[in-house]
Amino acid sequence: MISALVECLATFHQSGNIAQVEVIARTMLAAMPDDPVALQFLGLSLYQTGRIAEAQQVLERVARRMGRPREANAHDECESTEAATFRAATRVHPGLADG
Repeated sequence: MISALVECLATFHQSGNIAQVEVIARTMLAAMPDDPVALQFLGLSLYQTGRIAEAQQVLERVARRMGRPREANAHDECESTEAATFRAATRVHPGLADG
């Protein structure tokens, strides 16, 4: 079921249905509060709908979950967190890389 939800997230995001991405991500987080895929898609949907401060909070939560400290203006650290989160997400949901 989780794999199906992840596929839905990727499909809705690709089609530009950002509102549905947020709904699915929040639904997943209600069941699994620290799911890295749901957190990243939620952060992305918040960012893309202009809720930058909320997006930052969610993405910092992903970074903490991945064991990365927050450093102000550390562009390299953000890239490392992104790469680590992607690896963790695709390890759990291999089809996510296609999305």
